[in-house]
Amino acid sequence: MQGEGVTRIRGLTVGHYTDREGATGCTVVLCEAGAVGGVDVRGASPGTRETDLLRPTKRASEVHAVLLSGGSAFGLDAAGGVVRFLEERGIGLRVGGAIVPNVPDAILFDLGLVTSKVRPGPDEGYAACLAARDGPVAEGSVGAGTGATVGKLLGPDYAVKGGIGTACVDLGGGLVVGAIVAVNAIGGIYDPGTGEVVAGPRIDGGAQMEDSLGMVTSADFVPRAAAAAAAATPAHGRTIVNSLGQTLVFIGPGVFLMGSSVAERGRSPGEDQRAVRITKGFWIGVCEVTRGQFEAFVTTTGYTTDAQMEGWSHGLESDGSWQQVKGLIWRDPGFAQTLDHPVVCVSRNDALAFCRWLGGREGRTYHLPTEAQWEYTCRAGSQTAYSWGDEIAREHAPANVADTVWASRFVEADGFALSDAHVYTSPVGTFPANAWGLFDMHGNVQEWCRDHYAPYGARKVVDLQRPPAEEAQADRSPYVLRGGSFASGPAAARSAHRDASPPHARFVTLGFRILLEEQEP
Repeated sequence: MQGEGVTRIRGLTVGHYTDREGATGCTVVLCEAGAVGGVDVRGASPGTRETDLLRPTKRASEVHAVLLSGGSAFGLDAAGGVVRFLEERGIGLRVGGAIVPNVPDAILFDLGLVTSKVRPGPDEGYAACLAARDGPVAEGSVGAGTGATVGKLLGPDYAVKGGIGTACVDLGGGLVVGAIVAVNAIGGIYDPGTGEVVAGPRIDGGAQMEDSLGMVTSADFVPRAAAAAAAATPAHGRTIVNSLGQTLVFIGPGVFLMGSSVAERGRSPGEDQRAVRITKGFWIGVCEVTRGQFEAFVTTTGYTTDAQMEGWSHGLESDGSWQQVKGLIWRDPGFAQTLDHPVVCVSRNDALAFCRWLGGREGRTYHLPTEAQWEYTCRAGSQTAYSWGDEIAREHAPANVADTVWASRFVEADGFALSDAHVYTSPVGTFPANAWGLFDMHGNVQEWCRDHYAPYGARKVVDLQRPPAEEAQADRSPYVLRGGSFASGPAAARSAHRDASPPHARFVTLGFRILLEEQEP
């Protein structure tokens, strides 16, 4: 979308720098011949640079550019690139032997729309100058408007997209008035002619927009806003213990970035980032299902696993490669375990059978987590490669992964530069929990998920559930595996790492954890 707008005024050019990956940018208005300016700074949290130069009581008689930038206070640095651009071209006030361009700068807050690490700086400001033209101006989600939103009164989850726009009116007699505006309002936008709401906080699932002005002038505004803020904040932390002695923690609804950034070390194709909204809370096992808990299921039902029926599971050779190994079953995975270790050599079919048995025993519906629920829970509010950060070398091991102990046994394997003191599985809960109280999300054993494996789709989605109907035993299409295992190196243990296997597959590194949809115990 383009509008001629402010560039109809002779001597003005406009340029954008747009970072679509980070959802930020900056916009420069160049007036290289110099222009008289004025200023009116409003709002409770203004972010500006050298706007005092525009006050009529100051000595500076002209400005040479005005910059609008995203990135909050970090974006003020972008003005340095505009100053450099103008200085290189000899544009500015001559002070002694120097040329000093006057470049007032104002910023808007767009941190967290995609990531909180957006930092428009001098290079971005310089790039906006290089793009400056005197023709039609691009409008919408470009430049400083890239990360702009409006209607944030009830929190970011209720906002709608803002942007940048420009307009111009010719009043005759050579008087032309133009404006360029980046709209990033906490409240709503109204039609000045009719007073109707153009944009405001979304309510009723986005079906309509709230009158934010009416909200702030109403007597019950404070409790309404507080209630909305509480609803937008995940209410994590409550726990229950089921009939099998398994502890489940409640995870509230929320929005998170699923996938990995292009700069993340160990990133694989198919991990494109997008915002995912989890609309319903759920209870999830704080630990993986143990061998003892699975034994209770088998003892009660007489169930026979896929590995027992076919007589083999995938095991590890001395070089760390996978082979079909006869005799490997959940009772005998080829290495020592106690009842507190995670059950392994179980297929997705076996995991679903366990969930159906447990649900029937309690009158509830248990199943496996969806891929989105799993990553949301694993990240626990983080956006780094692992829930503990980006480090792969630590003094104290954060998870049971392929480490120096593993590398001493499997010399071809890539591992972490740490020691977790375990070659194979460890008792569940041995290593520290993440911020939401879950253990072994990055190590011990990989875990089955509910979804079919498929490429990621839209950039922003709700729940990202691809739950099929309960599958027949003959289904051979791949299903998602998530989490690291005792055999996982740095790349495979990341929060965003994806893997897949058909539902009958079983490995000595593969188990599962249970999930219960939101309901009171």
